[in-house]
Amino acid sequence: MINHQHSPFPSLEEGFIGQKRIVLPPDIQTKEAQNKLIQQFYLTAIGYYPNAKHHKIHRPEGAPDFIFIYCATGEGSIIINGLQYELTPNTYFILPPNTQHQYNSSADSPWTIYWAHFNGPTAKALVKRSIGSNKELQIKHFAFNEQIFHLFDQTMSMFEHNYTTAQLEITNLNFLHFLSRFIYHEQINHNIYDNDNISQSIQYMKDNLSKSLTLDELAFKSGLSASHFALLFKKKMGLPPIHYFNQLKIQKSCQYLYFTKTSIKIICQELGFDDPYYFSRLFKKCMGVSPYHYRKTHNPD
Repeated sequence: MINHQHSPFPSLEEGFIGQKRIVLPPDIQTKEAQNKLIQQFYLTAIGYYPNAKHHKIHRPEGAPDFIFIYCATGEGSIIINGLQYELTPNTYFILPPNTQHQYNSSADSPWTIYWAHFNGPTAKALVKRSIGSNKELQIKHFAFNEQIFHLFDQTMSMFEHNYTTAQLEITNLNFLHFLSRFIYHEQINHNIYDNDNISQSIQYMKDNLSKSLTLDELAFKSGLSASHFALLFKKKMGLPPIHYFNQLKIQKSCQYLYFTKTSIKIICQELGFDDPYYFSRLFKKCMGVSPYHYRKTHNPD
C-alpha cells in the first residue's frame, strides 16, 4: 500500500532557471501500483535541476522510494549515517528507501542533476544488481551520453502530457530502459567488455566453429590454466566453455537449416561434428526438436 501522508519532496525556497520537477499525484501512483504491466517498477517523481545553487534536502526518515541522482556538471555531497560522499561530474548514486540522508549542491560549483524516485519489487531487484550486498552508498561513474539521456527527457515530457494507462505504461517502461543502462553499464560497455581474456576467447570460438576445440586449447589461447579459465568463463557467461561453444555451433546450424538447403550431414562437417547422431542429440537437447523437424518447421520449401 502506498503511503501518501508525508510528502518526501520538500518545497524549494527558490527555483532554478530551466528546472523541471514532476511529482505524480497520489491517485496516479496508486494507478501505477495496480497496473499489472508496471506495478513491479514505477516512477513516483522525476526532475532536472540545472545549476542548482543552494539546493539542499534533508530527510531524517528517508523517502519511501528509491532515489536516483545523476550529477552531470558541478559538484555536491550526500551524508548518510554520518559519512559524507562527494558527487562530481558524470557520477550517480541510488539510495534505498527509508534511509536517513541529506544532500546539497556545492556553493562554489553548483551541480546540475537528473533525479527520479521509483518503487516496486523489480526496482528492488534491479538496484540489488547494482549495489549487491554492500550496505554503504556507492558513487558510480557514468559518462554523459546524449542518446541515453534523451530517454530521460522523453520520460519527463510524456508525464507532462497526460496520465492515461497507455501513457503511464510507455513512460515507466521507458525509464526502466534508461535506468538499466546504468545498472548494466559495465556489461554493455564494449570498451571494457570486449578486451578481456574471456571476450577474446569467445571471439576465437566464433572464428573457429568448424573445429573441435578443447578446454585446454581455449585456456592456452587465453594464457590461463584450464581450471582458472573455466571458472572465469562460467562466472561471466553462466555456462562452461565447451557448453557455450557447442551452443554457438547449434545457433550456426539453425541458420544453415533456416536459410539453406545444405544437408544435415554437410552441416555437421562444417561445424566440426564427426558424428551426425551426436549432433542430432545435441541439437534436440538445445532446441527441443531434431534438426530435421526444425528445418521442416522453419524452412518447409
